[in-house]
Amino acid sequence: MMIIREFTPVDEIQVVSLWRRGGLETSEPNLLAQVQHKLLSQPGLFLVGTIHSTIIASAVASHDGVNASIEYLTVAPEWQRLGYGRRMVREMERCLQEAGCRSVKLPVRPGNRPMLGFCERLGYRTEKILSMSKPLAEPARKKPTLRDWALECAATMA
Repeated sequence: MMIIREFTPVDEIQVVSLWRRGGLETSEPNLLAQVQHKLLSQPGLFLVGTIHSTIIASAVASHDGVNASIEYLTVAPEWQRLGYGRRMVREMERCLQEAGCRSVKLPVRPGNRPMLGFCERLGYRTEKILSMSKPLAEPARKKPTLRDWALECAATMA
């Protein structure tokens, strides 16, 4: 039985491995730093699914108070098509609803037909919108906090 819980810093190695095995882009050099920043700004929206202490699923969400997005939804290939992805999405939707969100998006690469079908079965619909993005300049480095140091230590000890 899968247990869904919040991500903790000691999960980092398993989560990155899961993302790679699941085919997510993990080449972003500051990916985990970005995720850790997200944890500080919107705690409780990085979930992992575990079976016998092994992380087999993850989902990360963000929101502006009304609209939300679920990112990094991944289930280990050997655990797919068993309902674990559905459970992760439903739990994240519950968290977002509790935060006051009224809608949620789940970005999918256009060629990922299995994921498109999965999302459609959960009630998501394709929008006729093209999403565009551009990188912003790196934010000014803030003075490290005790929490930053603890996260770094936990990551190197894992």
